[in-house]
Amino acid sequence: MKKKPAITKPATSSVLTLPPTAPPPRKEDIINAMVERARVKHEEQRQHIATQRQAAVDALNEALLKELKEKPESFCINFNMYDAPEIKYSLDVVPPHIRKLREKVREAPYMRGFDAAEVRRKIRDQYQASSSDRVRALLASPDAVKALDAALAKIA
Repeated sequence: MKKKPAITKPATSSVLTLPPTAPPPRKEDIINAMVERARVKHEEQRQHIATQRQAAVDALNEALLKELKEKPESFCINFNMYDAPEIKYSLDVVPPHIRKLREKVREAPYMRGFDAAEVRRKIRDQYQASSSDRVRALLASPDAVKALDAALAKIA
């Protein structure tokens, strides 16, 4: 039985280590899996932010309705009868507690949609940089440089 050579791991910490699978995943499979995980995490974070934002909007709406019921004279009323009867209330002088709630809604975080192409590009850029790190590590080793020079001498 032949002995298999030991597999050496690169010295960089940015190299991805995965559990063994059969057949081994290709680089593109790994990138696609990472993009899918990023999409799932993005959706979870978007849901969390959306619930926070909705809570702020609900608190503002509740405060506005309470203000309308308690002090209707603070509101300006506009009637519109063109297509369907419509009544609009607008608050001319905004009380401080409603101003604070309105600022919370404005400052509530939001997320852009998930861009798979951008995530894929960032992943590829990260691993291309790690391959150049491996080249620098090779060139930093005097033994490796001597071996490379010997190989070049044979070619030339």
